[in-house]
This record gives sequence, C-alpha cells and structure tokens, in this order.
Amino acid sequence: MSHQTQGVPIHKRVIGRNEYISLPQLGLYNINAKIDTGAYSCALHCDNIALNEDDTVAFDLCDSTGGIRRLTCNVASVRDVRSSNGIRQERVFIETPLHVGNMAFVAEVSLTNRASMTYMMLVGSAFLSGRFVVDVALRHVMGRMEVGA
Repeated sequence: MSHQTQGVPIHKRVIGRNEYISLPQLGLYNINAKIDTGAYSCALHCDNIALNEDDTVAFDLCDSTGGIRRLTCNVASVRDVRSSNGIRQERVFIETPLHVGNMAFVAEVSLTNRASMTYMMLVGSAFLSGRFVVDVALRHVMGRMEVGA
C-alpha cells in the first residue's frame, strides 16, 4: 500500500488487529497475536523467568505443540515497562527473528507472564513503525507462516 507523507510516497503493508506471528528460534509458529499500537514493545508470555550471571535469561515457554520447554537466550536489555494497568515492572528483552506471514524481521521482545491475558503475544508500535499500517477492521491479513519453508 502506498501513502503520501509530506509529498513523499511511503510503502507499508496493511495488517489487521490480529496476525499470525512466528518465532522460529523459540519453536513458536503461527501464534494468534494482538497487534497493539497502544503498546510500545512486543511482549511474549512465559513463566519462571530467571536472569543468569552470564547475561542470559532462562524461561519456560509453552510451544506450538502444547509442550513446556525451558529455554535460555542472550539478554538484549533489561528495562522498565509500564503495563496496561499502569504498573511499572522491570522486564527482560531478547532479540529474536519474528515472522509475519512470509516476512521476517529481528524484534526485541519482552518476556512476561501474560497468563491472565487473551493473547500470549503482543506486537507493539516500536516493531510496527515504518513497516506496517494497522487496519483494525481486519484480522490475519498476512496469513500463516509455512513451517518447514
């Protein structure tokens, strides 16, 4: 889709308020994620998050098959994040490939417990900026990632 910004055309893909997101490095494929322009960062549900002394983080993740796996990743950063209820919490961020349909990017994703939330993953505005325009009337515009492709 092409838009005009101060006379300069920009090209961005239109995505819906929900999209299938894959994080293949973490073994997650075609997660029904909420595209949340009100959130700044991406967030992924996991449990038992533990920072290690070697700048890694270990956490439990429910994968695409329903199994729970203990993963360890390098820490990209540790930052304060204000959650949707206004409470600040310190969160660990990792960098990982993130696929939207057949498009792949590297994304910073915070690890947090989202058990009480509808979606196990949020995709925030920092990731969306410059790449996508969100049409809230649409869902799953980009389709599913072909696993094994």
